[in-house]
Amino acid sequence: MFVEANGTRLHYLEWGRAGRVLVLIHGLGDNAHLFDDLAPAFVDQFRVIAYSRRGHGRSDRTPPYDNATLVRDLIGLLDELGIESADFAGYSMGGNEMTALAVAQPGRVNSMVYLDSAFDYSDPDYARAAAAVTPILRCIPPDEYFGGLEQMERVEAYCRESEQAPVATELFESEILKGPAREYSRIRCPVLAIYAQATLSPNIKDEARRRAGALWEEEYIAPFRTSSMARVRREIANIEVLSVPGGHNDFLFTAREQVVGAMRRFLHV
Repeated sequence: MFVEANGTRLHYLEWGRAGRVLVLIHGLGDNAHLFDDLAPAFVDQFRVIAYSRRGHGRSDRTPPYDNATLVRDLIGLLDELGIESADFAGYSMGGNEMTALAVAQPGRVNSMVYLDSAFDYSDPDYARAAAAVTPILRCIPPDEYFGGLEQMERVEAYCRESEQAPVATELFESEILKGPAREYSRIRCPVLAIYAQATLSPNIKDEARRRAGALWEEEYIAPFRTSSMARVRREIANIEVLSVPGGHNDFLFTAREQVVGAMRRFLHV
């Protein structure tokens, strides 16, 4: 379905029709179908909404793409769907909009789940890591991107939509690195931060890519992950931190049981 929000047309998916509302926010270069596999785990208690942010999936490609605009899009989506408040789960870049909303309009955010997204991408350490990404780690085909996933039909709609509507990721990456910085200390709702144990899947098939990813991980991302975990523990008053197996790209599928179990306990269902 589609909704007009903040002057742009956003595509969204919906599972369930009753109960509390759970809003799922995807990452950079993704689309709402990223959650086709995860969302059904919550329909017994939730009306689950996943949307494609502007510039992604079937949503409009109207600039600008700064975080303030993306947050206004999210607020417009909530308003148009009649959602006064909700629980939120944001994957990767999706943590940006979610965090900013919790700070700007705390009454609308009942709780938040960071799905490998409790990272401040405006941090200079992340900028250094992003600058060190080699070409072999940039263009990863779907069967490598989801390195630990054997049943590719679980991401069929996601891959199809990604191929039909590719994202100009460099435009978004520049905005991500600009900030604004995460204001974790201003978050008042309960938070669950789930971290994947690695960035690239440990099961990625291409040996050269796996080796390059391991070197990049060791030098840049592992230290950034450690400092990020320490920071959220220090700055967010009510937080639970959990690490699950898998890589950033595939843990929602390969560690689905752990992710769903942790989210359901956190959400008290």
